[in-house]
Amino acid sequence: MTKFAHELTTGDILEPLSFTVTPEWNQQYCYAQEDFDQRYIVGCEGRSPEVHPTLLLSMSAYTKSLSFKLAPGTGSIMGEQSCSFFNVAAVGKRIDVDFRVVETYERRSRLFRIVESTVTDEDGTLILRRQSHLTIERSGA
Repeated sequence: MTKFAHELTTGDILEPLSFTVTPEWNQQYCYAQEDFDQRYIVGCEGRSPEVHPTLLLSMSAYTKSLSFKLAPGTGSIMGEQSCSFFNVAAVGKRIDVDFRVVETYERRSRLFRIVESTVTDEDGTLILRRQSHLTIERSGA
């Protein structure tokens, strides 16, 4: 993907992102949220600890795609967002995020793009689907 964000159109695919959440990285999100539930720290019923949902939300932002880029003098503005969690992610498993522009529309003389982020684990289990409505503005406009 070599387009700037303001050039994205329906059907465009941004470069996917893959990462593995370590216990230490997960713990930093737990500390930031002051959420020390044991399912995120040591796991429950013999299962691995779960990745904290805020970490998944952070890493599924369309701006995390390695091919996301803004043209000079522009900024990305989030207009609306929806998220659906389907399964938990396990600490230590690879997480894959795919990004696709699923729709473009105009509202109040601004062009918006809906970027869908799909988060799966290394086994292909669907973890999260997120839709972000964004518009690109020039600075000083």
